[in-house]
Amino acid sequence: YKLALVTGAGAGIGCAVAETFGPEGAHVVVADRDGEAARETADAIIKNNGAAQAETIDVTDTVEVKALMQRIANKFGRLDVLVNNAGVGERSDFRHLDDAAWVKVWKTNVDGTVRCAREAFALLKASGKASIINLSSVMATKHTRQMSVYSATKGAVSALSRSLAVEYAPYG
Repeated sequence: YKLALVTGAGAGIGCAVAETFGPEGAHVVVADRDGEAARETADAIIKNNGAAQAETIDVTDTVEVKALMQRIANKFGRLDVLVNNAGVGERSDFRHLDDAAWVKVWKTNVDGTVRCAREAFALLKASGKASIINLSSVMATKHTRQMSVYSATKGAVSALSRSLAVEYAPYG
């Protein structure tokens, strides 16, 4: 079986991704900062004859991410698929976008993706044939008013994904 970790899997796209892995035979680590939502997604996977476990995790917290990766290492010794989906948005006219809103979106969308990809490296390498899927958005290249910070972060995730493909490729 494949072992897949999906962040932000308590709702929306992350939930749909996690629920897709279950019927394909993967064991899904359903991670979300909303622990109850993570449990609901994991329960839905199990109800449909899949294997899953819920993890409460805030991808903006390095200590929490490292602890999650250690739990995965202790239980499974590897990670086959990392889906960096956790993300937030902020709708605001750029002229009035305050620093706190900018930092909140950046810390989750970019730093969370960086943190998970970095801290999962040893587990991904142990797999021998792992994949990282970073969720970006059409907003990385198509822009609308009041979505500047979201667009900037998704553009950064796209660039990071290309860089990681080059850097991690030698490790399978």
